[in-house]
Amino acid sequence: MDISFYQVMDGVPAAVDRTVPQLLEKAVGAGFKVVVRCPSEDRMKRLSDTLWNYENTAFLAHGIKGEPSPEKQQIYLTTEAENPTEAEVMMVVSGADIDAEDAATYKRLLDIFEASDTQKKEARKRWKNYSEEAHNTLAYYAHEEGKWQKKA
Repeated sequence: MDISFYQVMDGVPAAVDRTVPQLLEKAVGAGFKVVVRCPSEDRMKRLSDTLWNYENTAFLAHGIKGEPSPEKQQIYLTTEAENPTEAEVMMVVSGADIDAEDAATYKRLLDIFEASDTQKKEARKRWKNYSEEAHNTLAYYAHEEGKWQKKA
């Protein structure tokens, strides 16, 4: 599985929420369906609002856990281990809980987190866990000067 870690240089969750639409646009533009795993119901609803309103002239259509017809969505937000869209890509937001069995059902995992000490520490643990599995390909990006820079 290809796993990419994305560190937003600001230390607050809202910075991640502002960055998620850019990564989703790239994934959807490449023809992928994406499940976005959020750490809480509140965060999921806030991210949903962000996707509907992130630019004055653009939005990212998506479904959210609990709404009808999730299987028809290109982007699906949830807090649980579910993949009703049969997505190949999972985006994990701010250290949302996932387990190895759940992650293994995807071809690609995007782990995006803010630069708080707690989030960085937890991301290092996830990196270590994923690196112990020989079939994983890892990459690390930091958001600097307005664009993603590959660091590892």
